[in-house]
Amino acid sequence: MAKSGLYKFTSKKQSEKGIMSTILGFMSVVSFFTASSMSFRLKGGIPDRMGSVGFVSMLFAFVGAVLGCMSLREQDVFRLFPRMGTFLCVVALGLWVLVIMIGTGRI
Repeated sequence: MAKSGLYKFTSKKQSEKGIMSTILGFMSVVSFFTASSMSFRLKGGIPDRMGSVGFVSMLFAFVGAVLGCMSLREQDVFRLFPRMGTFLCVVALGLWVLVIMIGTGRI
């Protein structure tokens, strides 16, 4: 007896904003861990331009979080990339804010 219903055809598509949010979140998390590991290896003596890397990374995370939230509101799209992108961007923003708070002595 053959199984019927193995394939499910749908009109859903991948959200372009969700994919972009995931890419921006991944880039932000990777740059956070790269900058953190460089700072740890060099005992805090990293070049000044790493501050601009952190700023750009925070900007990526913020834009990615906005795109992720926008893509979660779209109709007839798969939710994997919007959820993953929003999660990555919020985590990256949290990590960068934590580093800034530690650096300014607020924690």
